[in-house]
Amino acid sequence: MVAFPEGVNIGFPFVRYQDGSLTDEASRSPFHVLGHSWAGASPVLALRPLREEGGPLFYEGEVLELELSSFGRIDMRAGREVFCTGRWEGEHVPCPGREPYEGFSRCRECMAPEIPDPSCVFEPHCHMGTCGAFFCQAEHVVYLAMFGRRMKVGLTQASRVIERGMEQGADLMMVLARTQDRYSARALENLISRRYRISQFSSDAVLKGLERPTPIAEVKNLALAFFERVRREQIAISDLFPSRGTSVAALPRDLPSEPLIMGPYPIPERLEAAPRRIPPEIVRGEVVGFKGKWGVIRSNGSLAAFKTGDLVGRIAYMDPSSLGND
Repeated sequence: MVAFPEGVNIGFPFVRYQDGSLTDEASRSPFHVLGHSWAGASPVLALRPLREEGGPLFYEGEVLELELSSFGRIDMRAGREVFCTGRWEGEHVPCPGREPYEGFSRCRECMAPEIPDPSCVFEPHCHMGTCGAFFCQAEHVVYLAMFGRRMKVGLTQASRVIERGMEQGADLMMVLARTQDRYSARALENLISRRYRISQFSSDAVLKGLERPTPIAEVKNLALAFFERVRREQIAISDLFPSRGTSVAALPRDLPSEPLIMGPYPIPERLEAAPRRIPPEIVRGEVVGFKGKWGVIRSNGSLAAFKTGDLVGRIAYMDPSSLGND
């Protein structure tokens, strides 16, 4: 167990629902959800067990990594408040403050060693210098993601293309350009989005597509056709860069044109209906599968979907016996 800094209050405030205590059901054990990621073809939650002592909660034991696709059922309740998840220095280092937090799942103090300026996560601006974030000066790509026939343009680090595709639940990914930093990738992403009127947000495209099989051959052809269009028009795009302080490593003319087929995801190819969205505070039912940020369960005879990433930072109460197959 990681030692807490001396003199630091290591208890969480006692979390309650409006309709009563989370600990009303003695069969559930508390966990702090520290992270959500995709490992290969399975979503993983990082959890740290907690113990309760008269109200306050304290860390107890090491971090657990649970592959959600191995669950037969999920029986979980989660608090509404988000508590800073701390930081990692080879092992989990708890947040000194332990206060509820809004926005990111980490407070500024815990984020500072890796991300001194959080604004660079979504709107990078350090093209004339560096904010100190590890990813700002890393090579990035601008990609095309396909959700069925729907297109989305985005950016990610060059080393994370496949992982990013799985995180978003894309059916296909295609690299449109390589840039030498994050600022340049954002500038190019914005330009492509405006020029070709392609969204930068995936919205609920994944959920809406679950009630029909993906016509992957057609999707691949659509992606290739768009790639070739950008390749033909890349001079018009690259001419806009010198005045913007951007640094482009490769545009489509210099890139391979082979799409990356994502998946298979741990979910049936086709569901009988699009799931209804539910908040992650109460998730109880048979696991149907996972795709991107969505977990799908069958509850009271109908399909429901919750955002797995929305659990990060929350205190979740689960029956330990439910963490596995039936």
